[in-house]
Amino acid sequence: NGDGLHGLSGVPNKYLSELHGNVFVEQCEKCGHRYNRSFYTMDDVASQYFEDMEDKGSSDVKLPKYAQQCSRCSLNHRTGRHCNRKGCKGHLIDSIINFGDLLEHNILQRATDEAKQSDLCLSLGSTMVVTPACELVEQGQQPLRLVICNRQKTALDGISCVRVFADCDQFLKQVMKCLMSALDLEAWEKCRPERMKVYDSMRSGQM
Repeated sequence: NGDGLHGLSGVPNKYLSELHGNVFVEQCEKCGHRYNRSFYTMDDVASQYFEDMEDKGSSDVKLPKYAQQCSRCSLNHRTGRHCNRKGCKGHLIDSIINFGDLLEHNILQRATDEAKQSDLCLSLGSTMVVTPACELVEQGQQPLRLVICNRQKTALDGISCVRVFADCDQFLKQVMKCLMSALDLEAWEKCRPERMKVYDSMRSGQM
């Protein structure tokens, strides 16, 4: 997901591969430098303009001067800000992957490398139909051990070793009881407000 809520788990960003981007991350389209922001980076106004033009042939939305229609997804990725690295000044673009966009190669490669090393894969709350992300769950070590937790049926149910029809949060609560001692789990739960406080502090900025 692109909202960054998975950060509340306590897993450091360096161990996460956000295949479809993050609404709080923008990057320079010229030098590639990435910026982690405390605010929502996307320009939905410009994208709305391009959607209106495609659907109706006209729009009441005023197109920002910096906007640029993406040749792949037909929307706008530019955020209106510029890179502040010395000598660059390139346009900043959001990191969200829309339908038609290509995944960032280095992020996909890291996710692929991690998947190939896994001896167990958990697929949570996904029907696994969007490529190439859905292909990662089949790249683990053999024999493949795939655990699927999803309310709906998926095309990969037949190759899973465990299939759970339930809410992911309820499922993971039971998993954590198996992985952690009662004292460790209690300590982790008590730290939830602090993790939420840190997350909120990182999302309270103004553009």
